[in-house]
This record gives sequence, structure tokens and C-alpha cells, in this order.
Amino acid sequence: MLSATIFKDHTYLPPHFVDPVHTTRANAIFSHSNTFYASMKWSSTRPENQTAFCYKLFRGADYLIRHQINSGTSFGIFDTTYKYKHPESSDMDATNEQLLAQINFPPLFGLFFSELEGRDARASATRKVEGPHKVLQRNGTSTRADYEAQGLMKKLAQWLMREAAGRGYIGIEIPCAHDAVIKAWLYPPSPFKASVVSQFDAKSYEKEVDGHMIKPFAPSEQVVSLEN
Repeated sequence: MLSATIFKDHTYLPPHFVDPVHTTRANAIFSHSNTFYASMKWSSTRPENQTAFCYKLFRGADYLIRHQINSGTSFGIFDTTYKYKHPESSDMDATNEQLLAQINFPPLFGLFFSELEGRDARASATRKVEGPHKVLQRNGTSTRADYEAQGLMKKLAQWLMREAAGRGYIGIEIPCAHDAVIKAWLYPPSPFKASVVSQFDAKSYEKEVDGHMIKPFAPSEQVVSLEN
């Protein structure tokens, strides 16, 4: 489930449903912010050309963004007064057609999620929820870099909590890789409650690869967590 802060104005705007027509733009913001501005250094696997990494992440993340938007539970804050710097940018297909062909999806995302899942110490009965539409598997917070520090991520998160409760969901599960996101979801407004169910330190995390211990997330300095 995607809950991306996609566009914003200087005043708080109510969240809107993210339609499949917004897929390219949502993915562009997701890929750009995760390459250049994330506290987790996803692009450390390709430090010599981060722009190329961003393009490849865009191509590799397409299936994820489309799946989340097609779920019908993706929302964003849109700046309806935004003016394109280049008129041709309004053609949402233009950028997509010009991007480099995808070679491989960055492996660190898979390791990130599997490690959090493996460290979840809750009993199986506690983790298992019977039936659909009970727990939102929330993922994909991204804010346009030049629109950060406006409190929109927190406002959208709290709005989503109320929206999910109104739809009958009993919980939201979210992996967090940024202190601001962790704080927003760990300390929700009443009557909502949250707890950390697993976490690890990306800076000190080690994994054996071909008989050698490596730090795949280095040089990230971020404690990541799974919250429920």
C-alpha cells in the first residue's frame, strides 16, 4: 500500500486517491528521493553513477508502484497549482519512454524487508490475521525533495490512520527507514497505538557473502524498524 506525499502547496491540502494515471509521477518521486535523499544509502551499490541508479530504480520499481496504486488504497497530497518547468513534462509518457532499460532491481530492498520480517519476534498466532482487508501492508512514503520539512508526511500518515479505521481495518504495518517516518508512526494520535515489532542498525548490520562478512547497507547510519 502506497501512502506517498506526491505534490503539495504551501497550505495543507486534503489527501486524494492516487489513480493509475499518476503511476509515472509517483514512481519518479519515489526513485529520486530514495536515490539522493534517503537516510538509507540504497545507491551505495552503484556509487559511481547515482543518476543511472535512479533510472534503473525507476524501471525496477514500476511493478511495485503499480501494484500499490491498483490496490485502491494509495493516497497523496497534490499541488494543484504546480507549474511545469518544461511544458513537455506534462506528457507523463515522455519521461518513461526515454529512461534506460532496467537491468536488475537493487537487491538491498529485498534484504531490507526480509531482515525485518525475520526479526519479528511476535508469535505466529499474533502475526496471522484471518481474512482480507484487515491489516494494511503500508509502504512507499516519498516526498518531493524541495517540498520536505513541511509536516505533510505526518499529516498524511495521521489522516490514513483514520481513513483505514473508517474502512474497517484493524491495523497498519509499516517498515520505516527514516527517523521522521519512524516518529510519525510510532507516536500516533489517540486512540491509535503503535509498537516496534522488529528493527536493526543498518550501520553495523553484517551479512556473509561468499565466505566473507560484509556490511551491505554501509555507509547508512539509520536504525530501521517494522512498526504495527
